[in-house]
Amino acid sequence: TGELTLLERTKLLDAQGKYIRAAAQRSQGDLAGAKVSLLQAQSELLDVRRGRIVSILWLRAQVLTELAQIADREGDKGQAEAYFAQAINVMETNYPASPALVSARAEFAGFLARNGREQEALELYREMVTGADTKPAFALRSLLAPYFDLLAETGGGNGVAEEMFVASQLLQRPGLAQTQAVLARELSGGSDEAAQLFR
Repeated sequence: TGELTLLERTKLLDAQGKYIRAAAQRSQGDLAGAKVSLLQAQSELLDVRRGRIVSILWLRAQVLTELAQIADREGDKGQAEAYFAQAINVMETNYPASPALVSARAEFAGFLARNGREQEALELYREMVTGADTKPAFALRSLLAPYFDLLAETGGGNGVAEEMFVASQLLQRPGLAQTQAVLARELSGGSDEAAQLFR
C-alpha cells in the first residue's frame, strides 16, 4: 500500500528495460541472452512488493509467456508449460475476461497443439471462443491459426464448419460495425429523414 518509492520505481523501470532488451535479443536469435534478461526482469518485478503492484502484473505475465516460448524452443516442455500456467494464473486472477487473458490462453493452446496434445488444445480453443461471446478480437488472428488447422484436420464432421464460422467472427475488423452502431444510436432520436439517409 502507499505510493512507490523512488527505488521501487527505478526497479520497475529497469525490469521494463530488460523485458524490451529480451524481446530484441529473441528477435535476433539470441535465446540465451533473452532468457537471462527475462529472468532478471522477473526477479526485479517480484522484488517490488512481491510482484503485487497492479499496474505491472500484465508485464509479469508477458515475461512469463516469453520465458515459456523460449523454454519450448529449447525443448524443455515441462518448464514451458509451468511458465504458461503461471502467466495464465496471473491474468485470470487480475485481468479476468481481458483480451490479454485470451491471448495468454491462445499461446498455451498453440503450445499444446505443437506438442501432440491436439485434444487438449481443441478444448482450450473452444472454451476461449465460447467465452469471447463473438466480441471481435482481431489481434488473435495469428494465435488462432492452429485452431483452424486442428479443425480442418478433423475431417469436417460434427459441426466443424459451424465452429470455424463462430471462431472466424472473432477475427473480423470491428471498425465498420462499431461505427454503424454509434450512428444508429445517434439517429434513433432524430428525424425520419436522417434515419432514412443512414439506412
